[in-house]
Amino acid sequence: MIPETDPASVLLEMETRVRARQHTLPLVSTDSKKTRRFLGFKLADTRLAIAATQVLQSPLSTRVPGAPPWLWGVAGLGGYPLPIIDFAILCDTPRQWSENEIRVLVIQHQQARCGLLVDSVYGLVLPKETSAAIPPELKQAAGIAGYLHGSCHSDDTLWGIVNPARIFQRLAPIEHLEKAG
Repeated sequence: MIPETDPASVLLEMETRVRARQHTLPLVSTDSKKTRRFLGFKLADTRLAIAATQVLQSPLSTRVPGAPPWLWGVAGLGGYPLPIIDFAILCDTPRQWSENEIRVLVIQHQQARCGLLVDSVYGLVLPKETSAAIPPELKQAAGIAGYLHGSCHSDDTLWGIVNPARIFQRLAPIEHLEKAG
């Protein structure tokens, strides 16, 4: 219980309690411009990483009549419509998830946002370095390879790095996105 004292003391006590219970992301060295953070996810049998702003657990979405098959639906996020893209269909890759594993990664390119429906999410990927090269084992996933712009290793695991710009280019020409922003 907070003792009845002056307002500044009450606020200081509340801030102390909040800071004691807060959870933070791991610290990442910012001395290099190449320091990157990604969210790792799985699509079919391929481990991928992408710069995502949020992870949603199977949001309530509305199907869009006459939409392409890769458009899962539209959900509301923060009062704005968020198109949900089925990344497996977009990549012509079989789905390997069950309803309780569905996750949506919110990605952004310029002023546009969308949700990317994926098989499962592994969590934060903090590679020591990234490479623009795409290894042969990632090139074998033909539909996925077109959306990659590099790779990285984290904890001895190979991750393909997905380029959000390529996803948005597939969805709509860039000039339309620039006009919308």
